[in-house]
Amino acid sequence: MNAASLPFASALERMGCTLDTREHDERRAALQTLFAQAQERQDLVDGVRYGFAGDDATLAALFGVIAAERTCCSSLRFTLQAEPQAGPLWLEITGPGEAVAALQHVFSDGPD
Repeated sequence: MNAASLPFASALERMGCTLDTREHDERRAALQTLFAQAQERQDLVDGVRYGFAGDDATLAALFGVIAAERTCCSSLRFTLQAEPQAGPLWLEITGPGEAVAALQHVFSDGPD
């Protein structure tokens, strides 16, 4: 199934998200602002991977994303990699089965 064809509420449910639609819309807007700063995006077999500049403000923002998202999306795994000497930061968000299509839909810049 194409991720873009998933209804928004269904995508949230498939990720195990506990936020209501309004709360998720607010969080998604904040995430899209952060993800717009990503230098790279890769779709993975089991999720997505974002590359960011290695500055401290971005690192703090990514920690905030992980802290917030792991409380509402119980089926997702978050991996943050920081390269040496203030090198790039990589955030991987992965999940099982159908959560992958939902993840790519919810964290994309595409329409709801």
